Amino acid sequence: MAKYPVIVLVVLLAGCASQQTPSGTQNPSEHCRSLGLQEGTEDFQNCVSSKIQESCLSRGLQPGSPEYAGCESNLRDATFLRQQLQMRGM
Repeated sequence: MAKYPVIVLVVLLAGCASQQTPSGTQNPSEHCRSLGLQEGTEDFQNCVSSKIQESCLSRGLQPGSPEYAGCESNLRDATFLRQQLQMRGM
């Protein structure tokens, strides 16, 4: 019985961490991986940060605003979750 809520949570989180963000842009980790960068490297982390900034700015959000901070946080969470799901083969 306890498995059902966990399964639902995993399915919901997997949807949040899909390769495409709700606005249709590619998940930052997928974008950087498609460029041939290896996870865990400084170049990969810089690429992810740049892609996150680019995505939030392209939505017309101003750096330093609460909306920009929320955008950045959501994309970082999606990137982390996507990486975790891939490590676990999901």
